[in-house]
Amino acid sequence: MPVVLAAAWGALVLVAVTASATIGVDMTTCHVLAATNFPCPTCGGTRAGLALLGGDVGGAFHYNPLITLTLLLGGAVAALRGLGGRQIVWNLSRGEWRCVTLLLVTAVALNWYYVARVNPTY
Repeated sequence: MPVVLAAAWGALVLVAVTASATIGVDMTTCHVLAATNFPCPTCGGTRAGLALLGGDVGGAFHYNPLITLTLLLGGAVAALRGLGGRQIVWNLSRGEWRCVTLLLVTAVALNWYYVARVNPTY
């Protein structure tokens, strides 16, 4: 199911990027930004993904560091799974899961701050 959702998202982004280039109007793929004029934590993710596809890792980090790390790590995990037939399994206790959750929430909050305040390209 995650692969289907990622493919659907990718197709929609491709349509938006193609339409933007064709008609010359910058289309946003973020509904939060369109509705509130304030970026969401994943704003810049499309540009980060496109920068990664173009080989510009630094540019991708500039647009959205957390999305860039997620895409790079996700690609590494997919390669490990596809090429090596290996799977990553986390056997964590309840307390360890709480720590991981706290770290992830903190990472999203810091990334949101970066996207909204440090790098306001919107």
